[in-house]
Amino acid sequence: MNTLKTISKIASFVMIMFFMTSCNDDDDNNNMQPSLNIVQTAQTSSQLSILVDAVVQAGLVDALSASGNKTVLAPTNAAFTAFLQDKGFNSLSDVPNDVLTQILLNHVIADTNIYSASLVNTSGYTNTMAEGPNNSNLSLYFDGSSGVTFNGMSSVQIADIETSNGVVHVVDKVIDLPTIATFATTNSNLSILVDALAYADTGNPTVPYINTVSDGEAGPFTVFAPTNDAFASLLAELNVSALTDIDTETVDAVLLNHIVNANVQSSMLTSGTVSTLGGDITADANAFTLTDANGRMSNIVTSLLDIQGTNGVVHVIDKVILPEAEEPNIVETAQSVADLSILVDAVVKANLVGALSAEGNRTVLAPTNAAFTAFLNEKGFNSLADVPNDVLTQILLNHVIPDANIMSSDLAGAMGYTNTMAGGPNNSKLSIYFDGSAGVMFNGSATVTTADVSTSNGVVHIVDKVIDLPTIATFATSNAALSILVDALAYADTGTPTVPYIETVSNPEAGPFTVFAPTNDAFASLLTELEVSALTDIPTSTVNSVLLHHIVNANVQSSQLATGTVTTLGGDIQADASAFTLTDANGRTSNIVTSLVDIQASNGVVHVIDKVILPPL
Repeated sequence: MNTLKTISKIASFVMIMFFMTSCNDDDDNNNMQPSLNIVQTAQTSSQLSILVDAVVQAGLVDALSASGNKTVLAPTNAAFTAFLQDKGFNSLSDVPNDVLTQILLNHVIADTNIYSASLVNTSGYTNTMAEGPNNSNLSLYFDGSSGVTFNGMSSVQIADIETSNGVVHVVDKVIDLPTIATFATTNSNLSILVDALAYADTGNPTVPYINTVSDGEAGPFTVFAPTNDAFASLLAELNVSALTDIDTETVDAVLLNHIVNANVQSSMLTSGTVSTLGGDITADANAFTLTDANGRMSNIVTSLLDIQGTNGVVHVIDKVILPEAEEPNIVETAQSVADLSILVDAVVKANLVGALSAEGNRTVLAPTNAAFTAFLNEKGFNSLADVPNDVLTQILLNHVIPDANIMSSDLAGAMGYTNTMAGGPNNSKLSIYFDGSAGVMFNGSATVTTADVSTSNGVVHIVDKVIDLPTIATFATSNAALSILVDALAYADTGTPTVPYIETVSNPEAGPFTVFAPTNDAFASLLTELEVSALTDIPTSTVNSVLLHHIVNANVQSSQLATGTVTTLGGDIQADASAFTLTDANGRTSNIVTSLVDIQASNGVVHVIDKVILPPL
């Protein structure tokens, strides 16, 4: 019954207003102008009496009576009563005048008569006369897809009531001052952003998103609001089907990159760095674009900017801004490469995932699946599972150079030694020889096929062979500057040597030994000294005796070298640890090359010298 009475009163009001404003002069066919202004028009309707009282209390009678054009959304008495109850006010007189003034002005669109016909089947934003941050005017969202609603809450009940200074639409709710949340939740094209804010709140967000964007006292903020299409593109880019496939911490980090701790309207946007709560992005004020730390560019939608709420302004964008992408670590990088799957399995089996995922810098030489398959076949293993874990661990660590990101450019045209994480005798670390003279090769066997794969904790070079644990023979044969020493060892083996040289220096279970390795230049000098043209001009027994004077039956690193007698397999020589020299029984002095010492193998250590040591002549 009450509803019927209300409808009857409104219908009567409409008929009266229609008669007052729409009479025709049949004689001259000219439309008569309405004689009542907005306030006077409201005073004629008993259903708008609280609105009239509010206008009087806020001192807005003159403003709404003044000539000009304005559109007023007029809440009914029922709307005001519900609003007062919702806000905890007993009556209109309890509402502070400054608050009431802004609420009323939020129902007034200045300088234009907006008729319902222009709103039907459209949606968008306009500004009211209410004030927001930085002397801006608050925005108002209209949706004419089904009737006409404002800010998603207030529906037009009676439209297009003409007055002498504007047009009035009677609405069923008081339109509260909008927040950022108001504009996010009312525009269906921003629904995924709303979902993202709510989802981030289920984790441990940096800010409580829903509370923050809903709080009229917070901020003010600037929010760059991605459309639903922008979020859909991101999900496709990340190859996930829903936001909930992404952890809340990541969503939190993403959202922070869309919030600026200031109310920046489009006219205030400048080109350069914009500091968001999540990090710096770059703005181009001329092109109206934002570029994130990953070089991904978002366009600010020029028809959807400066959407002003009490706690900040919203600018709609067409691409989600991402925080600076964290590079995957070494293990994650290997997991992403199908051709490194056996390496990943090996790392898991050897319990090295933690070590290779830890922060820091390291260089990893990553053998391909084909390299691992060949290595297993060569060693007589049917599968990775057959390799003892202690052996597998050392082999893998022999592919890791700690505490350095060595790029291919560092190795190009260079040759030398560094250490891996694999363990050698006396708690030493095994050495590895690199040769960048033609491509990049390690220990004379493994060639880099893909270089400089960057990770968060190092660099990866993909190689075509598994690098076995090196022996003394490995370092002698891989370094071209020691090729005559290799020839000498092989030549001595053709006789009846005291030790089978090639077998001994190649055997990882032998020794450990210390080998003083003469360079090719040292051997060339010796041949000149002996007035012969080739090693083969010297008896194998003599070469055998010479070689024995270069081998010590212990792993003596340079730091362990002491001044005094050094007993080699061939006899005693004298060392000067300070001068880094060796003197043979003939008084001939060899210098230990300080840049080529402690070349550590699994069966001994090599120190390069510049003169051949001779037995007593």
